[in-house]
Amino acid sequence: MTAEKNKRGPYVIGLDFGSLSCRGILAGSRDGSVLCEAEYAYPHAIITAPCKDLPGLSEKWCLQDPDDYREALVFVLRELFAKSCVDPEAVAAVGVDATASTVLAVDKECVPLCKKEEYKARIHAWPKMWKHHAAFKEAADLTRAAREFRLPWLDSVGGEIGAEFFVSKVLECFREDRQLFDATDTFLELGDWIVSLLAGQEIRSRTFLACKAMWSEASGFPPEEYFDAAERGFGSGYYAKMTGRSQCICFPGEAAAEVSETMAALTGLAPGTVITAAQMDGYAGIPGSGICEAGVLMMVLGTSTSFMLLDERDTPVEGICASMPDSIYRGLLCHAAGQPGTGDMLQWYMENALPGSCERKAKEEGISVHEYLSRLAERSGPDERLLCLAWFNGSKSVPIDLSLTGVISGFSLSTKPEQVYRCLIEGSAFGAKAIIEHIKAHGVPIREIICSGGMSWKNPFLMQIYADILNCDLKVCAEKQTVALGSAIYAAASAGLYPDVPSAARGMSGRISRVYTPTPESGRSYQTMYKNYLALRRSILS
Repeated sequence: MTAEKNKRGPYVIGLDFGSLSCRGILAGSRDGSVLCEAEYAYPHAIITAPCKDLPGLSEKWCLQDPDDYREALVFVLRELFAKSCVDPEAVAAVGVDATASTVLAVDKECVPLCKKEEYKARIHAWPKMWKHHAAFKEAADLTRAAREFRLPWLDSVGGEIGAEFFVSKVLECFREDRQLFDATDTFLELGDWIVSLLAGQEIRSRTFLACKAMWSEASGFPPEEYFDAAERGFGSGYYAKMTGRSQCICFPGEAAAEVSETMAALTGLAPGTVITAAQMDGYAGIPGSGICEAGVLMMVLGTSTSFMLLDERDTPVEGICASMPDSIYRGLLCHAAGQPGTGDMLQWYMENALPGSCERKAKEEGISVHEYLSRLAERSGPDERLLCLAWFNGSKSVPIDLSLTGVISGFSLSTKPEQVYRCLIEGSAFGAKAIIEHIKAHGVPIREIICSGGMSWKNPFLMQIYADILNCDLKVCAEKQTVALGSAIYAAASAGLYPDVPSAARGMSGRISRVYTPTPESGRSYQTMYKNYLALRRSILS
């Protein structure tokens, strides 16, 4: 069997560092067929308030333990080799993607400061994951200063710098724990930290820098005076941590370095295996889905929802996360939008608001609670009185305001648990429709929607509601680990197995497993509900 596999030529590995786990695949570079996959759930998950070991955490704080990332890296790679029986020498390259911005403060040896005895009790020493939304004031001050300085970069991020951006989190540390800031050699995105670990040298991704850290290839970072306008002294501090360093900055899909002897011994990779620069997790879904040209929207439905759309024009769209050139493929702009609460909103409902009777009945029927609620909600149909603004974790796009909170309107004494479940799904789908219509209104064509992420194949009921509300076909990727496959595609290009990333994507991805088609009857009901949804939005935002 191993000989049969080896006939397909060099292999590539894609590693996807998500919110709660790392998933990895080992794939053939000729056709993208996945030989095996592995997953490692982070033992410490998300560190939030209250936390007895880290006093001072507020409800907006979301931290993680870097040991989870390191252990995941070693476990997943070793598991892939154990399962596949592939010779490590047959692996041409490794690609990595990660959540953004998940920010680590590290010393000169790339050790996170939270792992040093003198800093382990300081909250800013721990990795701030993308869901860490405490840097509201920092984001507002950076946005205000960017408008005063008329920085073009602001247009590329929808006119607002978000609390989850790299630069906002670094400024937060500068303001709240100057001693720790001064002790930090540099700040790294999670994806860059993983790649730097593998290489034994500092590697940074141009995509992370351009999208989250206010960097451009043409002019570097904004002037120190800009950062000082947000906070006195921050300009020199930011420059000291981010510039004048011995580091490699390159695009995902370019060969950044090779696996070091030390990390080869730990992970099972062969020394000298090519490593490409890291990519943001949502962005890696574009090549992983086989999207290589403008006009095809990628919708990744998971814990959160990400929207990516390639555009041949170089015109930004206001009110969304980013409109960045060269962030996925060289020569194309990518419009990126997002909803920070989708699957985790449903999970919140299951854990905190669902009657125990539903769990008992689902168990009696031998099905999951999601299946049980979906079955009941499908029978009852839409309730036009119930409307949801799915801002349970803030709003990343249209509008950009992470301080917003969720709303459910139209409760009555006859409201059933399954109707609330359906209402939450409808609210997230209406939010997606508002984002898509906003992008179209700015002259960006969308002719097709391709979906991936856990929700797209785990929850058919949710997908049908999305198809009905969006009133278009939704195609679901055949490969479940679409994002990890995207990282493997970047790896294949970096190893020279394809001339460029789009060519690798065409060769290794693009298979569709299912198409959801809108049902006319539900579509008519949702047209009225969407008008009411927009009216509710306006009343809340006014």
